[in-house]
Amino acid sequence: MNARTLSRPTFASAASAVCLGLAGATVVFEVAAVLFADPGFVGI
Repeated sequence: MNARTLSRPTFASAASAVCLGLAGATVVFEVAAVLFADPGFVGI
């Protein structure tokens, strides 16, 4: 199995793109909350 075989279902389908987008947005939100706001807010 090569990288192209693994990357096609990971990045090409709409469902995986939405999932990766939500995960990325969550990480950005958590980092911004820890750096700029009350870190306890992230746990809510």
